[in-house]
Amino acid sequence: MVVARPEIGYLLNPMSWGLGYATEAAAELLRFGFDRLGLHRITAGCWAANIGSARVMEKIGMRREVHLRESAWIQGSWQDVFHYAILDHEGGPVLPPSLAPRRAPSTRSGRGGAALFWRRSEKPFGMTTPKITG
Repeated sequence: MVVARPEIGYLLNPMSWGLGYATEAAAELLRFGFDRLGLHRITAGCWAANIGSARVMEKIGMRREVHLRESAWIQGSWQDVFHYAILDHEGGPVLPPSLAPRRAPSTRSGRGGAALFWRRSEKPFGMTTPKITG
């Protein structure tokens, strides 16, 4: 039996960090998953040291479900990983009006590129990391 786990992710150019793009894009991915695809549960994950990414997931209403200690070998050392999830009946992404998306996310920002992806994963986060080159 194969159980698919819809998972969202985002990768931004460091010049675009802190500008709200990841929060806006992640919220739109949740809306799309719940409203268009009819998903029940959507997950996401990040390295525990990536505080910005963890904050994005919390801002859009996701809950941290798991803290895996030293579970991924990343850049020469063992790193902790957080797993987040949100359910369709939890109301979807909850954003204050100042963060509510007004347009579709664009990769033509002039401040660096962005990559958004859906991943149907049968392995825990960190075991299959997409490589994006540019």
